[in-house]
Amino acid sequence: MKAKRREKIAFDLNGLEEKSKKIKKVELQVADALAQLSKREEQCTKEFISEGGVLKDTVKRLQETREELVASLGEACYKKYDDISKRKGGIAVSVFEGDHCSVCRVELPEAQIQQLVDGPLISECPHCHRIIITKPFDV
Repeated sequence: MKAKRREKIAFDLNGLEEKSKKIKKVELQVADALAQLSKREEQCTKEFISEGGVLKDTVKRLQETREELVASLGEACYKKYDDISKRKGGIAVSVFEGDHCSVCRVELPEAQIQQLVDGPLISECPHCHRIIITKPFDV
């Protein structure tokens, strides 16, 4: 009986050793994958920090430019802009594009088109009541 038992144990042990080898192989593959992921994470983190810094600088520069522009508008003009912006979900200004407003996209009748073309540089969209830039200009 002991011989049979030893034989069975040897057979089971051999099977376990084979499984152990397979597990160790997979373990090495996982370790390699983790090392590659760690390198990739490090690279992505560096890129994120770098790009984030550029974006922060851009945001800061744009905020400064915005503050200068707001200061140049005058209080009444800025209040009108701010009121429209709040009512219209943050989009207060549009551009007149041929026969329609660039925001509401409503095609205007010929008479309103002519009024906008002949009128001032900055007007109001007759449909959505946003500030509308009627002619191109340089800032």
